[in-house]
Amino acid sequence: MMLWGLWTKRNKHFHDQINDIYERVEVVEKRVLSDFHNANKRADSQGVDAMHNTHMSPWLRPQVGYIKFNCDAAWKRETGKVSLGFVARNHNGDVLISGARSECFAGSVLEAEAKAIYWAMTHARRK
Repeated sequence: MMLWGLWTKRNKHFHDQINDIYERVEVVEKRVLSDFHNANKRADSQGVDAMHNTHMSPWLRPQVGYIKFNCDAAWKRETGKVSLGFVARNHNGDVLISGARSECFAGSVLEAEAKAIYWAMTHARRK
């Protein structure tokens, strides 16, 4: 959570030009972690998977001898700015290669996700 908090604060400063020096990272990460636990308790008590999301499904290992690439994109509708990321892991879950970068523009979330897939595939061909 601490690393996520630092990463988020950096992204807000870099992408949104927000410099929130008054809010400490550890305070934010404790609040987010508490919210996460509370949301999961409510979902469990209701017998409903309220947190169902494809991004929250567990990572599945590839078969022995294969490499699995996972990728994602973040798209900001107002500006069209795109950030891409990917990670490649073997059957043991060892990270072999990863990357993250900012693209200049995408017209839709679908285009942003396609850019992430294309970028991951270019690295997959080299691996």
